[in-house]
Amino acid sequence: MNYRNILISFLLCLFCSVQIQAQEKDTDLSKHVIVYLNDGSQVEGDIINWMPGYIIEIKTAWSDNVTFRQEDIKKVIQKSTLKQKHIVPYNFKEKGLNYSLKWQMITGNAGSRANSVNGIGFSVSAGHRFNRFISLGGGMGWDQYVWNSGEKLIPFFAEFSGFAHQSQTSLMYNLQLGYSL
Repeated sequence: MNYRNILISFLLCLFCSVQIQAQEKDTDLSKHVIVYLNDGSQVEGDIINWMPGYIIEIKTAWSDNVTFRQEDIKKVIQKSTLKQKHIVPYNFKEKGLNYSLKWQMITGNAGSRANSVNGIGFSVSAGHRFNRFISLGGGMGWDQYVWNSGEKLIPFFAEFSGFAHQSQTSLMYNLQLGYSL
């Protein structure tokens, strides 16, 4: 059994276990409430016991059970009734120094020299980002094209890179030109 089959089997087992775990999680938000108190504070948790007009007992994420008297409560809102819109602001630093660390797996070919043995490599680079489209820099790395062979290279390179869109997720382009020792 070669390493590729072992890797695929491992990833398949990992994927299946994550799917099973996700299906077992309790996603019942009907008991999840936010209690607004008269002093202006608010406490969030799951309802354990609620006697309207007397007390509400909730379990918070940071402690055991907390009990509030009705006269201390301003209002109680069920969390599932609130509209939850999660917006992550765009906060990418478009100008200034940039650094990168890259790791690559070099697939081996089926020829007589490599015999389908993979290689590995990594590189580090630093440069200056002029805007999100243009970044210039340089770096160096270490590559071994066929694992456990004498083919070890140390590349030195100039790098041109950038991002295509102003968003949290964007396509990236990268061009490295250099020489290896």
